[in-house]
Amino acid sequence: MKKEQENTYSAGKLPNGSDSGLFEAIGRDRKKRRRKAVIIAIAVVLLIAIAIVIGVRAGRSRIDQMVSENELNKPVSVIAEQGNVTTTVSGKGRLTDAETEKLTLPAGAEIEEIVVSEGEKLQKGQAVASVKLPSVLTALKNVQSRLDELDKKLQDASFDTVPSVISAGVNGRIKIVYAHEGDSVISCMENNGALAVISMDGKMAADIDAGNLKEGDLLTAVAPDGEEFEASVASVADGKATVLVKDDGPANGAEFSFKTPSGDKKGTLYIHRPLKVTGYAGTIERVYCSENQYLWSSNAMFGLKDTKYSANYDSILSERRENEKDMALLLEIYESGYLTAPFSGTVAGIDYKDPDETQNTSSSSDGDSSLYASALTGQSAAVSSSSSSSDSANSNAQKATNIITLSKDTDMKAVISVNEQNILNIAPGQEAQITVNSLDGVFSGTVTKVNRSSKSENGVTAYEVEITLPKDSRMLSGMSANVVIKIEGVKGAVVIPVAALQQTGTGSSVYLSYDEKTGMLGDEVPVVTGLSDGSMIEITEGLSEGDTVWYIQYYDPFSWMYGTDGNAGWVEEETVVVEG
Repeated sequence: MKKEQENTYSAGKLPNGSDSGLFEAIGRDRKKRRRKAVIIAIAVVLLIAIAIVIGVRAGRSRIDQMVSENELNKPVSVIAEQGNVTTTVSGKGRLTDAETEKLTLPAGAEIEEIVVSEGEKLQKGQAVASVKLPSVLTALKNVQSRLDELDKKLQDASFDTVPSVISAGVNGRIKIVYAHEGDSVISCMENNGALAVISMDGKMAADIDAGNLKEGDLLTAVAPDGEEFEASVASVADGKATVLVKDDGPANGAEFSFKTPSGDKKGTLYIHRPLKVTGYAGTIERVYCSENQYLWSSNAMFGLKDTKYSANYDSILSERRENEKDMALLLEIYESGYLTAPFSGTVAGIDYKDPDETQNTSSSSDGDSSLYASALTGQSAAVSSSSSSSDSANSNAQKATNIITLSKDTDMKAVISVNEQNILNIAPGQEAQITVNSLDGVFSGTVTKVNRSSKSENGVTAYEVEITLPKDSRMLSGMSANVVIKIEGVKGAVVIPVAALQQTGTGSSVYLSYDEKTGMLGDEVPVVTGLSDGSMIEITEGLSEGDTVWYIQYYDPFSWMYGTDGNAGWVEEETVVVEG
């Protein structure tokens, strides 16, 4: 009988011969399996929950034990030590070609067709664009006319001269002399902003912490060599006191120490009432003055040579040289029919835009042919054509046409934003490491420009910093780059952990003692901070090497979940880039 039932099931029928009972049996079997799976899942969840509860209770038990032992706020001490502080500033930017040059077509010449495309690599002398030859002759005529005009101006300007002697102009003491024999007056002015600087009121000044000082207080100023000078407080504002000393002797920029009732204060001397001695042309032939010398307003300070050529003459001469370059380029274009690449590189951009069709057809081809013929034969063109060409030349002469931007393929640059807290630590020449998202490896670069003009977005002030790096053959303009700038800090600085610093709205301080009986920190002293690497911080005033500093080491109650060593839970400070 059992065998017959098995045969019946295998045939898809129930023992009574009915087919519908088969699906009901299958449904009941499936429900049993589902209930079993749900029961297993619930059991697993319960086991996980029990494990978590046990762990949390163990952690709480550990914390409760520490609280009972009064160890939650653990006092520790550190020794202020000497080290070299170095930190980094990072940012993101995009790569662009650093050394590019715009290829321009002199005014009056017209492009026929651009024969290169953006991103194409060019060899020196390779054709960039074909040029309409009649327009080249128009441009040549305009350039020659301009050269003739400039020659007349040069002749007139050659009689201009500048005084051969520069005098003091005011009574005072010379504190700085920038110019020396053989120096160009213009170069000296560009580099220093003056030829010399005179102190007009007989005083040098320094700004120091005011403390309890008030206007009129008398102090003693001590020079670096130990010589003492009388000093007086001229004014007090914003927590700073301006102290004056006589300008007969103390050097500009000298670090002086000032004895005050609250202790010695340091300050850097500067000229209290300065006057810059200036010039605009010539070469320094003689220097009649020296630092710390007192002069009357009529006294000569510098003797000049090469004064017959004025600044106006140099300007005209510079313009003539530019026109000479245009003439040479136009002649080269006329010979070949093309504007060519002056050096090998990559086309970084196509700057030329095709003019409107109506502009292309506005000038008569007869006029061009007439001008072309007259230029070749040396004869004057018809009056109407000459007038039309002259008007066109005057219009075109105002501006040259940019054709393409050509990259020299030597360097790339990236510009990043640096916040106001770090910008004063950034300077040209600092080393940088660059990683490019789409390339492997780390590339070395250098800070080449720091923009001191700020940009503000959403209340955040930032400054642009440019980093230049050698161009890798795989680098393309627009690639994303990550930049890390290494900032060289101070050497031999007194440093402590950042955690040991107590910071408030009015300043920073540290504790120098700890009372075990009361559990209180004591002997709080104000300090002045310097550079920090995020872990250690420089103390410029208030601490000396070897001083003991106390602070509270805070406990992380959740560290038991990810640390099992004996110190797990205590927030430890580490010296990352402070070298002894």
